[in-house]
Amino acid sequence: MYNTDIITPIVNTPEVGILGVGVIREKPAVYNGQIVIRHIMHLSMTVDHQVVDGAPAMEFAVYVGSLLENPYLLFA
Repeated sequence: MYNTDIITPIVNTPEVGILGVGVIREKPAVYNGQIVIRHIMHLSMTVDHQVVDGAPAMEFAVYVGSLLENPYLLFA
């Protein structure tokens, strides 16, 4: 929406966590041992550690990332 690469969301009561989603850009990246142009998007997540431990929050972030990389998993 704002053409921003990385944002840091702020948790407001009564939220437990919030996911920040950056814009998708084409950038050089190493893929299969070669430098190629890839679509890159940054995700950042803020959680209230009084409610949620960091480990399950990170598992959720990894899961969301895997679904974005492999959207066909949504149908499995």
